[in-house]
Amino acid sequence: MHLTLKDFEYLAGGGADELLRADLPNDPLALQTALRKHVGPDEALAIDQLRRVRKKALAKMSSQQAAEIIADDIMIQQASSLTLAAYKGAKILQRWPDARKVLDLCSGCGIDAAGFSMAGLTVEGCDNSQTAVFCASHNAAIFGCRNSCSFQLADVTAMDIPSGSVVHLDPDRRATGRRSASMADYAPGPEFIAKLLARRDLRGAIKLSPALPKDELAALGVPVDVEYISTHHTCRQMLAWFPAVDGGSMTATVIRGEYPDHSAESITATGLPAEYRADAGRYLIEPDPAVLAAGAENALAKKLSAWKLAPGLVWLFADETPPASAAGQVFEIVQTVPGRLGDIKKALKNLDAGMVELKTRGVEMDVDKTQKQLRGKGNTPFTILWGRAGLNQVAFIAKR
Repeated sequence: MHLTLKDFEYLAGGGADELLRADLPNDPLALQTALRKHVGPDEALAIDQLRRVRKKALAKMSSQQAAEIIADDIMIQQASSLTLAAYKGAKILQRWPDARKVLDLCSGCGIDAAGFSMAGLTVEGCDNSQTAVFCASHNAAIFGCRNSCSFQLADVTAMDIPSGSVVHLDPDRRATGRRSASMADYAPGPEFIAKLLARRDLRGAIKLSPALPKDELAALGVPVDVEYISTHHTCRQMLAWFPAVDGGSMTATVIRGEYPDHSAESITATGLPAEYRADAGRYLIEPDPAVLAAGAENALAKKLSAWKLAPGLVWLFADETPPASAAGQVFEIVQTVPGRLGDIKKALKNLDAGMVELKTRGVEMDVDKTQKQLRGKGNTPFTILWGRAGLNQVAFIAKR
């Protein structure tokens, strides 16, 4: 169901609050039956949709904020988390300490604007959807930034963006009806993005899919500083910062925790060659997805005094305990065995293995099926990291 402005006005008006928070059945049919005892069919469908959206919003903000936000399904899916938005606001001030205001183009339901405001910036949001502008204006109060955020209905491609502006552009990546990584499917698309980047009197960031092919960005013909950002071991966004510093860079940023108690670690790809050794060491580090996307695993290895076993195997190995802030998941290797099912099962049996988590690199298999085959009857949980080192397969039996 597509929520209309009339629906949002009803949902934000207070009359639906009790039903939005009530303990109602999860089954869609039973839920509609329960709701229609109190409201009409249109109102019941709108309440159902917003209840679903607020459940999804729990992954992006506090439970108190999620319980009050209004948005539709597409808005909340495309929105940044509040933590990531606040990080971007702080990054704007880090790059440009004189920044005071951000022009948030395609501002959606206003979460990025809220994060910028929380970093100390004034925000003017613009969107070509009247429902998005209504939602963002409502949500500004939820996030406590009504006085520092304003939103207006506007076609950003036709706007006269003032010289000297700091801009943040979040193009619609579902303009074709499905999520797309390619800029050709964005709205606004590559022509507007290229025009924005070419303006030397502007500075800012463009929010892109982390799956965007790098050659599409290069085809725009303007160097940018690319930043891949991850939270909870998932790469969430690619940001193209402009103008670039020193011809452009590739950086990975790993955010831990939730706003306001979050931290961020950034690692920039340096072009350093990898160091290879034949031994695995005591620890295995699985680089964060943002590190891999940015091609910064060699820079991470240098920082952690770690090495690789073979070309193509992205796992890193170290003798010293990596710091808790390491941009990756750390495992302590218990035993190294050949990458053969029988050898691994035998080793696990001798280790009193119980539950087994399987991670693979460079080998094809049904991970779920193999994971069940490796599960033992013992009490000790293990992670199996099964990869290809050169021509041979190798498995590391490890503990998190």
